[in-house]
Amino acid sequence: MNVLRIVAPTTDDLMTALSSAGATVTDPIDPKIETPRWDDEVQVVLLPPLCKTTGNTLTDEDGNEFPESICLPGCHANVYTEDPGIIAALEPITVYPETPLVKLAGVE
Repeated sequence: MNVLRIVAPTTDDLMTALSSAGATVTDPIDPKIETPRWDDEVQVVLLPPLCKTTGNTLTDEDGNEFPESICLPGCHANVYTEDPGIIAALEPITVYPETPLVKLAGVE
């Protein structure tokens, strides 16, 4: 199973890219709503805001130390698929982090 880590500037941009790639399904009740696919061919996991530590340590007002973190820009998702069409369509927004922050248990 290929893992695509994708990022777009906004949620709308991300959903547009997923829809164009065929990685969404239309809601049967309201056809104006599209949701990420989760089936035998493709699984899309929309991620919450991703943050990473900077290596700096900060101190709160009580004297407790904690690692400084920053949120990464953009809207992120992981796409799990073997479909070459989806892989090719999402290539422009696919990123290749050295250390992924989110992995699907049992798959990666």
